[in-house]
Amino acid sequence: MAFFKAGSKRIVGVTGKDAGVVEAESVVIDAGTWEVSTGPPPSSTEYGLVEVSGKILAADMLTEDPRCEIFRSVTAGWSPLPRPPFRDRILTLAAHPPHRGLLVSTDKGETYLLDRRRRGRSAWVALPGSAALPWEGHAVYAKDHGLWFEVSPTDGRLRAHDLDVAPGAGAPKLEHATHRVSDPIPVITPSSRGATPQSARLVYLGSGNFCVVQAGVDRDGARAGGGGCPVTVTVFRVIDSETPGTTTPAGRRRRRRERGMNARWLCRVNLWSRTYIVRGAAGHGPSLAGVLWM
Repeated sequence: MAFFKAGSKRIVGVTGKDAGVVEAESVVIDAGTWEVSTGPPPSSTEYGLVEVSGKILAADMLTEDPRCEIFRSVTAGWSPLPRPPFRDRILTLAAHPPHRGLLVSTDKGETYLLDRRRRGRSAWVALPGSAALPWEGHAVYAKDHGLWFEVSPTDGRLRAHDLDVAPGAGAPKLEHATHRVSDPIPVITPSSRGATPQSARLVYLGSGNFCVVQAGVDRDGARAGGGGCPVTVTVFRVIDSETPGTTTPAGRRRRRRERGMNARWLCRVNLWSRTYIVRGAAGHGPSLAGVLWM
């Protein structure tokens, strides 16, 4: 179950494609009283989920005729978004706050933008000639940096991506640059800790701070049993050479031309890391996202 902030006092949990459930569910958590109630469920159990401008956007990931929905509020619930203009499976998706929408890459190597800034309606825009989104799993958007961050599933290193939908002579195109993050200690080391790539979840906390939650697994790949599941929580800050929040996409494009692609530098600084023993329901490990709100 993925968890998202809904307003100033509520947290919404939604089952997505990684939950492995037969029936879609959602819960609403009151952050003041910690009371949990049932929320309006999404229409599919195969959704990829992202948060954009305080809304939850969902897209089918495992079908050649994907549909999309938006969760506007606890009272308004879910409502449909325009159906994508393609009939391909979505392999990767990402929030795109500058357009209050989604970026998706398909199994045919095409990339599209769901633009929700257009007056009166949302619309899909093809980005011909654009490369696929440059990560395999989950990436989060950090507003203070204007970058998308991921924990590499292969080496546990932190990577930062600069994505910009730039106007072209004909159709717009997705421009991409990867910035090197000085990261002397990996967030996770799969080979030494016996972790799987899916066991780490990156969350942006705001003000340049991030959190990675990693659930331990035994050597056979099964979650730790009777004694509970070891969960490591690491909080760190990313220091940026550019003043956070002040560089527009147009300004970044100008700086690339003037100074080159690698002029910007970022550095990860660990604040603290702790390991907890968490007990899940019988036969199930704990929800990684749920651990964040314990």
